[in-house]
Amino acid sequence: SRSTVSRLLSYARAQGIVDIRIRSPHEAPHTLESRLAARFGVTAHVVPMPDDLPEPERLTRVALGAAHVIHDLVHSELTVGVAWGSTLAAVSTHLIPKSVHDTTFVQLNGSGNTYTTGLLYASEILSRFGEAYGGSVQQFPVPAFFDYPETRTALWREKSIKAIRDLQERASILLFSIG
Repeated sequence: SRSTVSRLLSYARAQGIVDIRIRSPHEAPHTLESRLAARFGVTAHVVPMPDDLPEPERLTRVALGAAHVIHDLVHSELTVGVAWGSTLAAVSTHLIPKSVHDTTFVQLNGSGNTYTTGLLYASEILSRFGEAYGGSVQQFPVPAFFDYPETRTALWREKSIKAIRDLQERASILLFSIG
């Protein structure tokens, strides 16, 4: 029945078995992707959208598009560096579940600023990645900005911080947004 098919599709999407994408033949993002690749030597994924779309909807569409790309990139035995920010926070809420093993998500940048530690915010983003892929999560418990260079130097010498920085260096994928 129609309701059974609908329930099964919903379950399959939630489990990451089915990935539904709608590709409009009227929009040609591939042209821009090709131009970016030719000019800068990068692989770009352009999310098509109308010019009059409100900002929150633009963010949602970009987040959904990024979640699909990330789903294709993340696999077992991988270290993924994850920054934080409003775009990555949105992406983290649209991740498509996929079961991988021995995959670690490591925070790329410090959390704190002069107003808040930011640890909860960064932690939530990392946690969503860990939950979506069944991977482990490693936070980077340092400030985003240091008041004194000697404080940073001292922290960088700590064994616990060195271990996290080593993970960051070994990351095969780095996820960040440019704002």
